[in-house]
Amino acid sequence: MTTLACDLLDPALPLPDFDVETPCFVVLEPAIEHNLHQTAELAGGVHRMVPHVKTHRSPWLTRYLVDRGVTAFKTATPLE
Repeated sequence: MTTLACDLLDPALPLPDFDVETPCFVVLEPAIEHNLHQTAELAGGVHRMVPHVKTHRSPWLTRYLVDRGVTAFKTATPLE
């Protein structure tokens, strides 16, 4: 795995071991899980989280969050 010198990255999270052309949207499921746990802890529990769908507009990510206990979401439009 590639390592990056960045104070914002958790060194325990995996990084791709191949070059990635940019711009590119890369999702690391362990990073999402890590961020969900950290945010839920800071919010006082996953039940208190109300993420905004507009930030990702990804049905699979919304389902991922629902499967892990998130029950409320903000949206910019009724369609979302």
